[in-house]
Amino acid sequence: MESPYFEGLLEGIEEIGKSAVDISFEKIMDMEPDLIIVMTSDEDEYNNYRKIASTVAIPYGSLGNPQNEVSYFGELLGREQEAKVWIADYEARIAVAKAKVEQAIPADATFAVMSEDGKNVSVFGNDFGRGGHSIYQIFERKIPEKYGAKVIEERYRVLSREVLPEYAGDYIVLTTDKSLEEYEADVIWGTLDAVKNGRMYVWPNKKSYFIDPLSLLSQTEELAEWLAGLKS
Repeated sequence: MESPYFEGLLEGIEEIGKSAVDISFEKIMDMEPDLIIVMTSDEDEYNNYRKIASTVAIPYGSLGNPQNEVSYFGELLGREQEAKVWIADYEARIAVAKAKVEQAIPADATFAVMSEDGKNVSVFGNDFGRGGHSIYQIFERKIPEKYGAKVIEERYRVLSREVLPEYAGDYIVLTTDKSLEEYEADVIWGTLDAVKNGRMYVWPNKKSYFIDPLSLLSQTEELAEWLAGLKS
């Protein structure tokens, strides 16, 4: 519910907690649901929900991509036609976004997807938020050589600032609460080619964190607009 991409879509929806650790089971029971859908692979957690109502548990990332996710819920809820319409619109918009990037960015350019919180720098693979799905799965962009397949398998890796230049790509998508100007003035970040040449995009965690279909679509279009604007 925290995603800014849900604006105007949450009328009539009640919040039962901001994360798995602060869920109010009492509130769920008061709502008397017929069905509970929860993202978990933990059997104990699943059983806690099942005591309240019929429960469908979906392990994190198991549905693979937005099309599969929407199709799955369309079948689960008996709304297959609505799901098909949404998927068709999604794929059309994704195709437009990808075409914009292909026209603006060299095919051999490398992309690093990162986050920085003041203490740690992390690099991300293609399915753990922060823009990785858009960059690597949809735009099919190359990872920096230092990444290797291991970062994709691990989903993310925490780095020290000292090795940051080794993981930086020709383009960087960075999740942070700082401004681009702060990074341009930083003694390490400011030396990176992507930063010096205006090829780093910064956005806050609240925009890059979420991996639901609506958020992924909006993130993809936002990144495509940024990259299209870099075309010389």
